[in-house]
Amino acid sequence: MNMPLHYSISVVIPTYCRLDSLQQTLAGLSCQTKIPNETIVVVRKTDEATQHWLLSQERTEENWKIKLKMVFVQQPGQVAALNAGLECVRTEIVAFTDDDAVPHIDWLEKIAEQFLANPNVGAVGGRDCLYQQGYVLTGRKKTIGEIAWYGRIIGNHHCGSGEARFVWHLKGVNMSFRTSLLRQIGFDTRLRGQGAQYRNDMAACLAVRKAGFCILYDPSIQVDHHPGTRYDSDQRNKFNFFAVQDASHNEMV
Repeated sequence: MNMPLHYSISVVIPTYCRLDSLQQTLAGLSCQTKIPNETIVVVRKTDEATQHWLLSQERTEENWKIKLKMVFVQQPGQVAALNAGLECVRTEIVAFTDDDAVPHIDWLEKIAEQFLANPNVGAVGGRDCLYQQGYVLTGRKKTIGEIAWYGRIIGNHHCGSGEARFVWHLKGVNMSFRTSLLRQIGFDTRLRGQGAQYRNDMAACLAVRKAGFCILYDPSIQVDHHPGTRYDSDQRNKFNFFAVQDASHNEMV
């Protein structure tokens, strides 16, 4: 079988009421060593400020260096936004990040390299350099993206180091898939929640493994992650009964 010399790549960014940080995300994409073939921003219809700003931009290579495409979604929740963006992808690889993250300059180049080098890999992700109060969290972990035999889910994607390795699951702020494979799987619409919809990234990754493909985590594939405000019941560092109930349901699924 002849191996391809390169891959075409799209980036999908779900966004909701974070225009300032979304602009930083797009600026980071426009500086990539491998410019995305298309950048799809999925906007909720109630988020008028973001819509107006995107419509005001001159979508030319001279200004942004990226081809912007706006997709509308009516239903709340990240799963609907991810599936809406995926439906519009016309490239071989699709990468996902959040509107509160800025990819490092070689993000897409390194993603493409891993897919080219590993035909048995269905998904590729990396480290999110996680910021709290202006400082990046430090620490190094060897165990990344695993599920222990007794059921404990281990993340640690923000503090991975060393060589690339195979894992069970990736983190949604920094993950990519072979488009044809992800289209067969989709993001699980059984998951509950009005916003982030906890574990939608893990559900997609487990389905990739079930389809017979490997998942690769490379800590040199990085994005700067500045967790933004959430506009639903699932607030960071704040208890909400309904958010916990949704998260428990999603983990069981």
